[in-house]
Formats: sequence, C-alpha cells, structure tokens
Amino acid sequence: MPLKFLRRADFRPDELARAALELCAERGVQATRVADVAERAGVTVGTIYRYFESKDALVDAALELARPPERG
Repeated sequence: MPLKFLRRADFRPDELARAALELCAERGVQATRVADVAERAGVTVGTIYRYFESKDALVDAALELARPPERG
C-alpha cells in the first residue's frame, strides 16, 4: 500500500472528530447525524464506524479536540 494512504489512515480519526465538532457547534449534538458528519468529512458512514463504535464515541473525540491543553 502506498505510504500516503497509510499516513492518511493515521489522521482519519482526527479529521472525523473535527467534522463532528464543527457540525455539533453549528447544529447541536442532538441535531447532528453521523451521516452529516460523513458528508462533511467526505467519507461514508461505514468509515466513521470503522474508527468510532458509536455516535457518542465520535462526539467524545470531538469534545477532546475542543478541550484546551492541560497546564502543568
């Protein structure tokens, strides 16, 4: 498999979480469907479920991206 595809798979969860974060900010969590996130990210719904077991897990990852880094 070409290297560019391997690298892309490594970044895919963050891309999906970022798309979910954008949509949740625009519409709210309840109004955001996994299909909407897939469309925003340019992937299929199945791709999202390859990386996240549920919508809740996807939203959790999105919220993790939005959390400011801890100071220490």
